Amino acid sequence: MTKEAWCQHIESISGLVRPSRGGDFRQWRNFIASHNKTGCVECKQRAKTAKANAARKNRDSAMELCGLTKVRGAVSGRVYWE
Repeated sequence: MTKEAWCQHIESISGLVRPSRGGDFRQWRNFIASHNKTGCVECKQRAKTAKANAARKNRDSAMELCGLTKVRGAVSGRVYWE
């Protein structure tokens, strides 16, 4: 689930406006904290996506620190590190 879809999910459930659009940050965070305790499927999907994105960024930075560059294969289209 993308961050935008998750924000729309929170807005539809809570009736609050997200802080980036002029809503109150404290109300937004308090609602999210209480909503996370419900075991919402959409929120679990967002957490899984965010965790995967963070792992990818860490892996990419580690490869770049080793002096490797990201290359896309011409035939397969897969990403390789050289």
